[in-house]
Amino acid sequence: MGGFAQWSMGFVRRARREGISQATLASALGGIAPDPDVLSADRGQGEFALGRAAYLARAVSEERVKTGRALRSRHHATLQAIEERFGVGASIVLAIWGLESNFGVSRGDKDVFRSLVTLAHDRRRRRVFEDQLLGALRIVQSGSVRASELRGSWAGAMGHCQFMPTSYERYAVDFDGDQRCNIWHDDPADALASAAHFLMRHGWRRGEGWGCVARLSADFDHGESGLVHRRSLAQWRELGAAPVELRALAPAAACCVLEPSGHTGPAFLVGPGFSAILHYNNSINYALAVALLADRIAGARAPEMTWPDEPELDRDQRRDVQRALVALGYDTGGVDGLFGAATSLAVRAFQRRVGLTSDGHVSQTVLEALRALGDDALTGVS
Repeated sequence: MGGFAQWSMGFVRRARREGISQATLASALGGIAPDPDVLSADRGQGEFALGRAAYLARAVSEERVKTGRALRSRHHATLQAIEERFGVGASIVLAIWGLESNFGVSRGDKDVFRSLVTLAHDRRRRRVFEDQLLGALRIVQSGSVRASELRGSWAGAMGHCQFMPTSYERYAVDFDGDQRCNIWHDDPADALASAAHFLMRHGWRRGEGWGCVARLSADFDHGESGLVHRRSLAQWRELGAAPVELRALAPAAACCVLEPSGHTGPAFLVGPGFSAILHYNNSINYALAVALLADRIAGARAPEMTWPDEPELDRDQRRDVQRALVALGYDTGGVDGLFGAATSLAVRAFQRRVGLTSDGHVSQTVLEALRALGDDALTGVS
């Protein structure tokens, strides 16, 4: 890859300034080269490459539910102790374990340093992955693990619950008392406790759940949905959003109505626990998968939900939508094909402008409405 040697020299200088020894750099980065397979994986992540319904069906499969329930029995004592210490229930911890590594079966076999070097050299998220690479170097320099033992996913995530290096530094715990935060060990105790610690630190509340499926009244104002509008359950009931089956949401908790596929799809009432899951992986699809899998592992039946037949936009189409909105003067927070709060707010404003239901969902309908404007500024939408 062009410029790799130049980037590498610059990074080594930064690492040395931040206290990484030459010996650590040599053991971790000596002779390393970028991995093109890592870039291919980065461009086609599962939470974005699959449609929502297909992704959730695969993530919350009957086989995964069955395995999760069996492991809940096998690790009952450990999971109970984790809940007592961190306040995070067994089913949520198991769901994250299941989604991240298929309960430890797929912890990743890539050289973490090669993966992080590849992504740090790539301009798309250079600063993010340089910071992760520095974190991995600090882990090795601390003596927690040898560089050759650092194996993980294409993104550099490690262990049973796929911690990134800086998350390991902040949240990994020694739960089994062997004086080592060993998230790589076949015994998952440290890894599961570390995941629970992460959720607790990001707002998970003892005794509460993530949320539940919601039933919306015919006159519900869909402009009130989304993760930016927070109200108590009583306030949501007054506005026409009621929980189908309450799952330990505190009545006074600040909740949101979530419509992942817009007003024609399922709706959910989600609380602080859901936000904590989003901190683990900032994907609505992922957070929903963890939440629904946790409910199933805990013994709940699969909820009755019908997702819209309309195909979801691919990454290029999402960039087209953002580019068109920016051309119209809206702030989307970037043109990267990833939809966060800024893009949702921009879409809501555009939907109101053209008379569509203002649910913030970036759909084929929105794309077609943008194309229909026919403005020269929208030539990027093809």
